[in-house]
Amino acid sequence: TATATATATGTGAHIVDYSIDWRMPEEWTMCRHLRDCIERFSKIPSLETNVGNGHVRGKNYTQMMDTNFYKLTKGDLKDEKIVKFEILGHGNEDWLEGHLRREGETDMIHYTPTFGNIFHSFFQLSPPIQTMYNHVTQSLNLTSQEYIAVHLRVRHPSGYRRNAKMDGRYAGNADRHVPQFANDFRESAIKAAIRALECTQLLKNGASASWSTATESSNSEFLPVYMMSDTKDLVNYFAFDLSNQMANNLYNQSFSENDPESIHFIAKSIASKFHIISRQLDDENLHIDKATPPGKLEQYYSVFLDLFIGINAKCMVFGIGNYAVFAAKISFTPCKIRYQRAKLGTQGIETAAGGGGGDGSFLSRDQICGKVKSSL
Repeated sequence: TATATATATGTGAHIVDYSIDWRMPEEWTMCRHLRDCIERFSKIPSLETNVGNGHVRGKNYTQMMDTNFYKLTKGDLKDEKIVKFEILGHGNEDWLEGHLRREGETDMIHYTPTFGNIFHSFFQLSPPIQTMYNHVTQSLNLTSQEYIAVHLRVRHPSGYRRNAKMDGRYAGNADRHVPQFANDFRESAIKAAIRALECTQLLKNGASASWSTATESSNSEFLPVYMMSDTKDLVNYFAFDLSNQMANNLYNQSFSENDPESIHFIAKSIASKFHIISRQLDDENLHIDKATPPGKLEQYYSVFLDLFIGINAKCMVFGIGNYAVFAAKISFTPCKIRYQRAKLGTQGIETAAGGGGGDGSFLSRDQICGKVKSSL
């Protein structure tokens, strides 16, 4: 999910030296208190949106965009200098592509290299995050296009049955509340990771034609697996704890080490088939628009760090959510596979993850991990 708030002058974005200035004007941000900024922001007129409280129902993406363009050029907002616009785009990609085709466009966006070209034309890592990126890739010996990225989104609300609870709280609120890495949540998270690694095994075994074609120039069997997640304890468990005797001893107190049906035993077995690496995680990767705002902006840096590590991966293995899908779309890698579908299944998730079919499908049929021989 990605949302954006932009400033507009007349009919277009505010242009400065041929680049887009996304910053709000100072008179809107120089506030004595946060509530003053919120009050000012609430008074800015809004364009029609397909998300949140202002969701306009009964209109598809194209109709909504046409209405907004009219409002800005000829309608009641044509004289406004600043407007608010929030859009949930990934569930409406087919509408946009169809609209472009009707207008005579031949260079599509979402399933072509154009998507990544546009992204890189707009964005680059800020100096502090670039420094972090350089340090992580050098310390882990990560070379672009020579590793597999596995993303584990285990706190997504759609990963759980409706009304399911973790630690006595609804799992649907897990983006705001990080459950303790124990009991049901730990077992559920580890199972998701095992499933992801089992699907990654398809790449090593050459079981999928598209995978083997995408990786025939590099020996994929020996590619390291960079693991990233919205739960730091899960990454640390696979990347560090399973190979650490002291940590294993602690886990063995709550798992039966030699029991073949133990989730810990299965995790160690599947992990031993890969070279799993990650940066040492001390803090969670925050959900940009759902997590409780942190005290420091720097706490968001790791989200963008992992995004760019995902962009530069040879292959992407992902489950629920669109964070890793976003990285794969930017890189336009043909080597990608999904290991988990949403339990509550919304149109946005299914479309972005390949459930839409046709020309707009993000994944071909052989890139969806179906029935693999599971250890679970």
